[in-house]
Amino acid sequence: MKRLTYSKSPLPRIDKGKYIPIDKLIVYFDAKGIETEIPNGKGYETSERLSVAFYLYKDVLQFYSINHEDVKARKLLPTSTEDVIAFEKIDYGSLWPDQSCDRNYYDFKTLNFPKEKWYDNYIVCEWEKPDFEEKLKVDGYYDKL
Repeated sequence: MKRLTYSKSPLPRIDKGKYIPIDKLIVYFDAKGIETEIPNGKGYETSERLSVAFYLYKDVLQFYSINHEDVKARKLLPTSTEDVIAFEKIDYGSLWPDQSCDRNYYDFKTLNFPKEKWYDNYIVCEWEKPDFEEKLKVDGYYDKL
């Protein structure tokens, strides 16, 4: 099992229509596979993938996402959470919803990378849009920090 952790910069996330602050995102992921024959010997083919993302603020769990998929059938399994099911139509194959934008936010806010060095620099994320700060203010996001 592998682990990714993003922390330091508060990340505005939407949960049930409201922006909530997240200062740590921890993702665990792993895959199950089968051995296959290939011309030069044996290979490994992923058959099932599972990732669990924990969204925390001040070390308190705010919500979580479960992405459990049958890779061969290209479909999510019933153990996946609603946010993952909804996001599947936008970006099938992400470990967690908004994976690319979360990584870009981290690269920009925490690592100070210019856009050309971001993980997915071809995507325009919600937090890059001109009205994003205004949406946060209207929602009362900054009062929650």
